[in-house]
Amino acid sequence: MHPPPTGSGDPQTATVVILRGRLDGPASPAVGQALQDAYAAGAQSLILDCTALEYLSSAGIRVLLLAAQQGKARGGRITLQHVRPHVREVLALTGLLDVLHVESGPGAPPSSRMPRASAALREASERDLQAAIQEIHAHYRTSDDGEVATYIPELSKANPDHFGVCVATTDGRIFSAGDCDQRFTLQSISKPFVFALALEAFGDEQVSRRVGVEPSGDAFNSIELQAGTNRPCNPMINAGAITTTALLHAKHGADTFELLRERLSAAAGRTLELDQAVYESERRTGHRNRAIAHLLLNFGMVHDEAEAALDVYFRQCSILVTCRDLALMGATVANLGRHPVTGAEVFSAPTMKQMLAVMFTCGMYDYSGEWAYRVGVPAKSGVSGGLMAVVNRQIGLATYSPRLDARGNSARGIEACVDLTGRFGLHAFDALNAGSNFLKVLA
Repeated sequence: MHPPPTGSGDPQTATVVILRGRLDGPASPAVGQALQDAYAAGAQSLILDCTALEYLSSAGIRVLLLAAQQGKARGGRITLQHVRPHVREVLALTGLLDVLHVESGPGAPPSSRMPRASAALREASERDLQAAIQEIHAHYRTSDDGEVATYIPELSKANPDHFGVCVATTDGRIFSAGDCDQRFTLQSISKPFVFALALEAFGDEQVSRRVGVEPSGDAFNSIELQAGTNRPCNPMINAGAITTTALLHAKHGADTFELLRERLSAAAGRTLELDQAVYESERRTGHRNRAIAHLLLNFGMVHDEAEAALDVYFRQCSILVTCRDLALMGATVANLGRHPVTGAEVFSAPTMKQMLAVMFTCGMYDYSGEWAYRVGVPAKSGVSGGLMAVVNRQIGLATYSPRLDARGNSARGIEACVDLTGRFGLHAFDALNAGSNFLKVLA
């Protein structure tokens, strides 16, 4: 498929490498080795003949970027010749047409920025994404790292082998593998949505007087408040989430839970139900959360009906979703608050910006810094095993696996997200994520 490089060993002479077929994940190591061999043979610059190159994935782009970097270090460069229009299209959509030296030719677009992918490229990219999700699911489903949560007795009944991975795009397409229709409770994944509702109801200034936006560095159920202000550190830990729920309860009273359930249902695109057994289990054993609520009451961060507000908090955590629901909820956030299928305007766009910012810095508890380093997208986890990640203006990514690590995050879910975002360059600071444009090939 990929013959060895041809040309002289003179370092001043460009060596020609012929690329054929699909330059994707399986083919990338061989192509990368061929380019390395060309450099080792003394080449300073490389000419990549793309006449027979049929497809270029994110893995292939990484190989080309690495080779271009090595060529630059040698005082040379890589030149792509005879690039087919749909391969050129991929480079344009990722913002890399100007980074890699691509010779112009027939069918070249007038601009390096293309507003929309062709139908052929879209179809190929859909296949690539679905295949990647299936491969990732198959790879991690046998992992037995982590334990099912037991501190809420009802959660201990979860099947530790359940595992689902689902991606929803901002135009409503679904890609999935595994147990994506298995129901589980939202738990802490409800927190960013309730924070968004509090912001819309009261505004940033009033919400900020009661809850901060700084990472805590402590466990999610820590009984700690900020020194000096007595606020919870952020709305993604239990203390902060109880505070935002109490804010809404102070305004809506007995109607608060139904209001929350309706908005969360709108974000999922279907009516969500309460898991009565989990709710009863949480209410019966939630002594630590009760202590947090009364500490907040002591410092005036919540109103006098702290117990009633806490009951709403237990209920919102006990709302049932599937991995598919969670992916669509993430896609709604990614789509500036508009549901990608129903078209309903669930949240305001400015609120989504604030919500995503806090998810990015605080959404994975005391793992948030490493998550930002390894994955690089806003996310929120829950102790039932759900994980929702958002790539702004592109996708909602959800996983479900009830085996949790020591910090209370889904062990399989984290590794699946690391793998998927790495393959497609979705990290906020990845070279392939040119202003949230990479998955425009799916748009």
